[in-house]
Amino acid sequence: MKTVTKTALTLSAATLLSAAMASEAAITVVNSDSVADVTSTALGSQTHSLDGFDAAGVEKLIVTVVGEGKVAGTLLDPTVTFGSKTFTLAASENDLSTPANGQQYAGVFYLDLPDQIVGDILIDWDGTAATNGAGISVVGLTGAAGGGPVSTGTSTSAGGPLSLSPDPSAGDFAIVTFVTNGAGGSIDITSGTVTDLYSSDVGSADGAAAYEFLGAGGPLNYSYTGGSSGRPAGAAAVFTEGVIPEPSSLALLGLGGLLIARRRRAS
Repeated sequence: MKTVTKTALTLSAATLLSAAMASEAAITVVNSDSVADVTSTALGSQTHSLDGFDAAGVEKLIVTVVGEGKVAGTLLDPTVTFGSKTFTLAASENDLSTPANGQQYAGVFYLDLPDQIVGDILIDWDGTAATNGAGISVVGLTGAAGGGPVSTGTSTSAGGPLSLSPDPSAGDFAIVTFVTNGAGGSIDITSGTVTDLYSSDVGSADGAAAYEFLGAGGPLNYSYTGGSSGRPAGAAAVFTEGVIPEPSSLALLGLGGLLIARRRRAS
């Protein structure tokens, strides 16, 4: 009688998953848009919008918002929505040096896995502090890790600088926005190899936003030129790459599943 010796091969789920998540996906910009809205109203709730953004194929949306309060008091973080989904605040700054006047506000927001639709991005400010206008930009990404940024920074210094730490990794994605007092002019984000989203008058204020794909190392600083030195604010965030299964690791997962199935049949 011939004896057959069986050798058991055991691959734990943790080992398989660890091997499958061995490479990072490169971040890619699918679509971007911006609007400088100079609409101003009296006290009360005020909504600005970026109309008809195409989110088809987008995995993460990042929105920047700047504005100037119409009256004395703090301009609070607005609520940012796309369809039925609400963005999460990543970073914001409000210059409070002159509370008797309208305040400058800068913020960065993100939303993972938006509905695959064309829709409006709505910026709803607190009802006690309507704005003189707003600057809005949006970038749709693939390849970014889910969740919040790996680094944020804010500034209330004229011209910046706005610094972020720790030092970035190659392939990270940074987005930055500034606002300063001074209607009718513009400011330009000058540091880094940035791609401008907009630079414009945003209603009694000047706003700008830009993004950049980063190399490894630092320090990471952003600044701007132009505009007034009055009541500046800036906010920035860095998002890192997501992870994707390597083809060889996917094959390993398939092998593990096959072995498990065979062992179940054998038992």
